[in-house]
Amino acid sequence: MKKLGIIILSIILLTGCGKEVTNEVFSLNYNNLKINLNEEFTRTKFGDELEYSETENCAFEGIGKTYKYDHYEIATYTEDNQEKIMSIYFLDSDIKTSEGLTIGDDITKMEELYGQDYKLENDVYIYEKSNTQLKIIAQNGTIISIEYVLEEK
Repeated sequence: MKKLGIIILSIILLTGCGKEVTNEVFSLNYNNLKINLNEEFTRTKFGDELEYSETENCAFEGIGKTYKYDHYEIATYTEDNQEKIMSIYFLDSDIKTSEGLTIGDDITKMEELYGQDYKLENDVYIYEKSNTQLKIIAQNGTIISIEYVLEEK
């Protein structure tokens, strides 16, 4: 019986307590549209924007483009002649993360959905998956900003 316990404990330790290591990234599921960071951006997929702007891109080389839709903004960069999604910024509480978090929720709900494995820089909570981040800003325990971001190259 003692050997069985040691074998089970060894298996748990070797498998990382059941945690699977993946290359999973943050993505947004909104109105039957899945938006992945670093995927190619096309107006065919996203439709006509409400506003459009261009700026010099600080995080990546070239010109950054921003497309504003009803409840979110998509910022893009260019790589290998393809326009790719660099970030998704939430504009209001009418949009939720794929896990159900929205602007106006409290930090307790954030921790219930995402856990406590985050970096805290000032009032910014940063969760990481592969080369993507979920950045959440809170004031007085209430979420005021949500953004998915591709890490800089």
